[in-house]
Amino acid sequence: MKFDFLPTDQIYMANPAYRYFKNRYPGASFNINDQISNAIPWRPTFKINHGPELFCVEIATEPLPETLKAKYFDISQYGASALSIVIVCPESCQATLKGREAIYDLKDRGIGLVIIKDNGDVIPQHDQIPVRLHITEEEITDLSSGLPPRIRGKITDAFKTYQTNPKSGVQLLRQLIENMTNGLVKQLDAKGYLVRSLAKMQSLTLSNQLKDIVTLPNFKHQTAELGGVQDFIKSMANSASHAQNSPKKHLTVLKKLPVSFKHGIGVIEGYVKAIRAVGCKVKLGDS
Repeated sequence: MKFDFLPTDQIYMANPAYRYFKNRYPGASFNINDQISNAIPWRPTFKINHGPELFCVEIATEPLPETLKAKYFDISQYGASALSIVIVCPESCQATLKGREAIYDLKDRGIGLVIIKDNGDVIPQHDQIPVRLHITEEEITDLSSGLPPRIRGKITDAFKTYQTNPKSGVQLLRQLIENMTNGLVKQLDAKGYLVRSLAKMQSLTLSNQLKDIVTLPNFKHQTAELGGVQDFIKSMANSASHAQNSPKKHLTVLKKLPVSFKHGIGVIEGYVKAIRAVGCKVKLGDS
């Protein structure tokens, strides 16, 4: 492909990057040096239209070029597609403190990074997510600040996953709730509060476990918090069951992920309060 519009110190990276993405997204359409929209005067090195998603790949000598940083807010408001950004940089960009800080900034913004070695080898560093799904680390720190350290650690792990795979990040919050429920069920059994045997309770689905727990007399003043947990689990089940065979449905699910992740933290906070209110400790089932 012709990339003669690039500065001479970037051209050597263009063809290896192009081949890499061609192999990664077979069947996708590629447009070189094409403006992403009339409203946003940014021409990434090449665009990739892959189903409902749009990937913008920018060849650069530094991880976060000033031109992209200046346009990032406008790009983040572009709602016609699930638009993601990937930066392609030389290996030398990792050598300085400034470069390493910029790489951290990329990941925090949900921007992907691919490194091109001097010999043309392609080294993917971290994946991209659509810019409209971006959540800052500061937001997560604030939302989880009042939670027990181990729960806070699990949320941090979920957020790290969210930064490169939002769906899996939200799913990890669901798994955390399931683990908290397993820990709670063991304590309720030890206190003699359960109507069913522990073995029977543990054999139930998470939804049915919560349904049993919310009916226990001990939780009569925590129905709002437990109801929030039930609604969150139900909403995740509904999202998973919806057919994603059209771009519109796919984008609808994607757009809900940032809200779902932040809402999930709030639900977990309410669950912690409910568990403590009945004299139990916040334990995980694997502890």
